[in-house]
Amino acid sequence: MNSVEIVVPVAFFGMIFGIVVLVTYYRNKRMERMALISSGRDASIFKEEDDKAKLSSLKYGIFLVGLAIGFIVGDLMALAGSVTEWIAYISMIFLFGGVSLLVFYLIARKILKRGEQTD
Repeated sequence: MNSVEIVVPVAFFGMIFGIVVLVTYYRNKRMERMALISSGRDASIFKEEDDKAKLSSLKYGIFLVGLAIGFIVGDLMALAGSVTEWIAYISMIFLFGGVSLLVFYLIARKILKRGEQTD
């Protein structure tokens, strides 16, 4: 049995499952907001969640860019022959992944300080 015969159906059903979960999550979130607004309560708690979601997207974006740079640098090191291939890939992926998370921390700290000053 070919591995493609297994991977494609699993990926397809996984994608369908993910879409259903996301649609259900956002529909429930919208219903909660509407219920808060209709009952006259303050819906500002969702603003904080939106800010956290933006920072989360920034974190994952910076992290994935760091991993991609790690792959590229690891490949260059492997082609140069200075280090064995698997050590070059793993070390550069971890190095650039870690550096990207540190960069995110510094950016997020600056953003959060700016947000506290405006309040």
